[in-house]
Amino acid sequence: MQLNSYSDAAFLLSSYVPVASQRLVPYGCVKARPVRDVLAPPSIEEPRCTQLLEWFAKTKFPGVKNMRCLKHLYVTDPRDDKQRILETKGGLLKGSYCWILKNDRFQRFRDDPQSRLLWIKGDPGKGKTMLLCGIIDELEKESAKRLSYFFCQATEAQLSSATGVLRGLIYLLIIQQPSLISYVRTKYDTQEEKRFESINAWAPLTDIFMDMLNDPALEDVVLIIDALDDPVTLKELISLVESLEEFDQDELKETIGSCGSFLTLRKGVIYFVHQSAKEYLLDKASNQIVPSGTTDQHHTIFSRSLLVMSRSLRRDMYDLHHPGISIDDVRQPDPNPLASARYSCFYWVDHLSAAVSDRTLMPIDDLQDDGTVHQFLSKKYLYWLEALSLLGRIPKGVVAMTKLETLLNGSEGTRLFDFVRDARRFILAHGRAIRNAPLQAYVSALTFSPRRSVTRRLFKEEEPSWILAKPTIAENWDACLETLEGHDGGVNWVVFSPDGQRLASASREGTVKMWDIGTGHCTATLEGHGGGVHSVVFSLDGQRLASASHDTTVKIWDATTGHCMATLRGHDDEVCSVAFSLDGQRLASASRDRTVKIWDATTGECTATLEGHHGCVNSVVFSPDGQRLASASIDRIAKIWDATTVQCLATLVIGSVADTIRFDKTVYNLTHANAKATGSAPTANGSRIEVETCSGSRLNIVQ
Repeated sequence: MQLNSYSDAAFLLSSYVPVASQRLVPYGCVKARPVRDVLAPPSIEEPRCTQLLEWFAKTKFPGVKNMRCLKHLYVTDPRDDKQRILETKGGLLKGSYCWILKNDRFQRFRDDPQSRLLWIKGDPGKGKTMLLCGIIDELEKESAKRLSYFFCQATEAQLSSATGVLRGLIYLLIIQQPSLISYVRTKYDTQEEKRFESINAWAPLTDIFMDMLNDPALEDVVLIIDALDDPVTLKELISLVESLEEFDQDELKETIGSCGSFLTLRKGVIYFVHQSAKEYLLDKASNQIVPSGTTDQHHTIFSRSLLVMSRSLRRDMYDLHHPGISIDDVRQPDPNPLASARYSCFYWVDHLSAAVSDRTLMPIDDLQDDGTVHQFLSKKYLYWLEALSLLGRIPKGVVAMTKLETLLNGSEGTRLFDFVRDARRFILAHGRAIRNAPLQAYVSALTFSPRRSVTRRLFKEEEPSWILAKPTIAENWDACLETLEGHDGGVNWVVFSPDGQRLASASREGTVKMWDIGTGHCTATLEGHGGGVHSVVFSLDGQRLASASHDTTVKIWDATTGHCMATLRGHDDEVCSVAFSLDGQRLASASRDRTVKIWDATTGECTATLEGHHGCVNSVVFSPDGQRLASASIDRIAKIWDATTVQCLATLVIGSVADTIRFDKTVYNLTHANAKATGSAPTANGSRIEVETCSGSRLNIVQ
């Protein structure tokens, strides 16, 4: 049945449908057809595409490829889906949704750039979908906003897959802003329709979507998704439920058909007839369906998943033979040897984790040396990595190994713990290579792993025999967990998010990249600066990011969506450093124009300009209490300012060119003989100023 997450599977134990086929034209013939017929199925109302067609007319020849590209991208028009829903349910009454327009949370979502997520949930039959239709109608009245939406429908395969959702959202954005099709073309032109239909479509669609959202033309975008579902296939269901192995597929189809009030089967995929049916069973009938409890079911699915993978996983499952074959060139065989194991490959560790939450139901040998987990990894770990690559989910492997290592906390010194820790290092180091070419799990990954790596020693027989002179590799893993690659220029600055889960990097080529620390995956590329980015900083709540650039501007970004929230202009030269105040209400910027500016981080207004330095200001920082500001410059001077009155409280002669400056709450004695303070600087919280010079020396200067 359909699964929102692995947890749903414990309760009850994608698919692309092409647009209606068009007539084929013999090779060499020219056939004239109405543009609208080429653009989309006839069911789309003609006036819908007027703006798009006018734009295509202006582009002349490129418009032909644009239309073909859009046609291949098409999976549904969400506007037609919305109209169908309204007609099916008897129309929309304004009184049924107008209450939410006055709701504080909705108004904050609509008006506050810092509140970018609204989650609407409720019991079955409460009208959530119709409520969203009303919200869409209201938001469409706001011309300043671009709105894209998608209605997932469990009974329609093309309306329930993750790739289908992205295709629908992208399609609707292009209809409103035709120039955005250029982002689709960058991926489409190499493989055309295969790009959106392959088993690896998720990655390029994600890149396209993020690039579109970062486009300056989309200043304010609202995305709405209704009832996202993730169905499970008939083969996966059989593999996860032992008792179903005795059934042949025809018998099972008949059984599912007898559950027509709740379930439907289409093209081998099981769906609930409606989201409310699933919610009803979860809320009202779970005790009858799973009397032993969901924790026990999690362990059952975990055990079955290991069994399914042990039977299915082997080396070179798609018979690629050559280790250099790129994932983009992989074609899924029919039958697919991974069809029944897909779910197990993705979620076995999640089910194990949920089962461990109640250790009274957890057999003691599962997480012991030579237990079920140890035996599976010792025999199938590399095959599992190959499978994840073929399924386009290597990042899931990183997350799984990290979660498994966490489950083993307290088991340090056991062989299983050592193996899992090594396995996590292995996938962090080689995940990118394996993701790009599945069989590199056995070639470059093993060859370039430390000689004492547990994974390399256990799978020594898989190493290529044709490499006669192997490189000299260190005995053990070094301190570097992974290398993040993707910038086209030098990296000037990196900073962790406050929760330590993300990393932002600023580059000379003018971009900022956001990285998932757990997987090493680049989640967003922030583009918009006209010059190199010197500095980047998170707000304390991790919701915003500020960047300082050579182009004399500061940009504030939504750290979740990558959307540029504001561009701050006012400096006369490149901006070298930025800092948020602790409460996130103010932002300070230091510039080569010898000034420090304080900005209202919400409105983008410059509230003060601090002057007094005689050289480029390299660094700026707020004190923890937000009352003071410190700046350091190339003139070998550090200044302390009152952040409210903007008066200079003290000038510190540091004797060296300052590179960075920060406050520290711990009091230390003066440690640099050449540093002396002039002026009066009242101490708050016993803070000290810590200055790091360009030469790398550190000066602790007490106020």
